[in-house]
Amino acid sequence: MRDLNWYTGSLFIIGLYALFEGILYFHADSYLEFILFTSFIIILELFPIKLISGDDYSASAIGYICILFKFGLPACAVTIVISTLLSFIKRYRSIRNVKWFRYFVTVGMYFLSASVALETIRLTEFNTFFQVFLASAANELTNSLLIAGIHRSVMGVPLFHNFPIKLRELIVPILVSSIVVSRFLYAQNSSDLIREVLYTTFFILVVLLFSTQYIKQIGIRQDTSKEFIRILENRITGELSGHGTRVGIICDMLIEHLRYPKNKKHDLIQMAIIHDIGKSLLPVHVFRKRGALTLSEEKEYQTHCERGAEIIRSIFPNKKFDEWILYHHEQWDGKGFPKGLKGAEIPLEARILALCNHLDHIMKRHSNDETVYQLLLQLSGNVLDPSLVGQITVETISYIRLCLPVPEELAMEATAIAESESEVK
Repeated sequence: MRDLNWYTGSLFIIGLYALFEGILYFHADSYLEFILFTSFIIILELFPIKLISGDDYSASAIGYICILFKFGLPACAVTIVISTLLSFIKRYRSIRNVKWFRYFVTVGMYFLSASVALETIRLTEFNTFFQVFLASAANELTNSLLIAGIHRSVMGVPLFHNFPIKLRELIVPILVSSIVVSRFLYAQNSSDLIREVLYTTFFILVVLLFSTQYIKQIGIRQDTSKEFIRILENRITGELSGHGTRVGIICDMLIEHLRYPKNKKHDLIQMAIIHDIGKSLLPVHVFRKRGALTLSEEKEYQTHCERGAEIIRSIFPNKKFDEWILYHHEQWDGKGFPKGLKGAEIPLEARILALCNHLDHIMKRHSNDETVYQLLLQLSGNVLDPSLVGQITVETISYIRLCLPVPEELAMEATAIAESESEVK
């Protein structure tokens, strides 16, 4: 997967233009207010709000709209350049590690969104609130379209994939931005403005604290599952080491492609991590035997789906998670196990788990992404749901591979677990 293409290259050039626009034409009537808004934006950029879907939302657009109203586009360009740089330094932990191409692409994306918002302000000579509302909507919508373009050109995600869901997610940020920016603009003097900014910053930080703690608890639950499954995998056989973790990562990466509801993604990822938990109840020799299994051993192996479903049912009695685990080895053509379900009879979540499971096994055996893609196509329509496979491209596979732990890391983890167990004994 390559970041550079005609689309991202265009955004890179726009990002460079934004830098020069800010340097050459920046002017502020009140530097105190400019510094105040810039500081506000930096806080919002460095500490994004954690959404329930797991995505980060930066409310920095509130500050950008304010600066557009107060100082114009060059001043906004300066703020975008500074706040984005600090955000990238935080992400990469050092200015030396910053990916400069991605940095300028991001600056170009923000600058283009701000330009559309400014043009909207100029074309809407109505009351302030309505102006701010339209400018915020134009900024957020343009930004979402540009991000969708990046995902399409770099990762092969369909351009308007999940777009209705994304539009619904924009409603609250647009309304909040409209209310907050309008209050800022109605401030009579610098003292009132400082008071409004400080109040808003405090409110957003409180929201940030609670959202971060909520998402952290979800992360702790997933991390615990990963460690538990990793220990079980290593006890069974080294060949299984890290399989649950990788399937969980693949599931997380594919959810955006597969149009799966974001409000259910954490449950599905959790089940992806522990989908083979039933194997822990089978005799070890079934997994360590060299050569083909006997008929009785094969039947015993197949029971891991039912045993896993029983475990999940006892943990989550009021959910349907057990069905996802029970049917994750069913096949689209009806030749899978344990029930021989066919096509859409198989729950969607079980079909997604099957796709992630097979993709991990194929990627582990083959390092060439085109080969992986072709092998995946061979499973489409017989083993795997063709509508799900159809959402995946070579670029998608390349993107997933970048997020997976390398074999050396898995080997080190397996060794560490084995050593810790020997110390306990």
